[in-house]
Amino acid sequence: MDISWIPPLDADKRAYEYGMLNCQIPAAANLMGISEERFAREFLADYERGQLDMDNQLRRKQLDVAIDSGNVQMLIWLGRNRLAQNDKHLIEHSGASDFRINISGIGDDEHFNDSIDD
Repeated sequence: MDISWIPPLDADKRAYEYGMLNCQIPAAANLMGISEERFAREFLADYERGQLDMDNQLRRKQLDVAIDSGNVQMLIWLGRNRLAQNDKHLIEHSGASDFRINISGIGDDEHFNDSIDD
């Protein structure tokens, strides 16, 4: 099948388009009438460029929709994934681990006036 195959002038463009469509490599190679190995060897760069361009277009559209429509869920998702925002607040303690908290003046119960070991 590969031996007599002469790539058409637009074979690289076709590989790029298959990448944009997220067509799997076996299917793209089959549509072009070549083996997967030959496809990977000769057209993988064009195919991957198509995938990257589609990913960028999709991201741009998501951002446009989120901002234009005020879609709160999409804005939260983009904030978490793009800006590394989260709802968790991390409190770190870097001092000695044997600290004491003194609670005094809270009620009349005598155990509230004791120091608490942690």
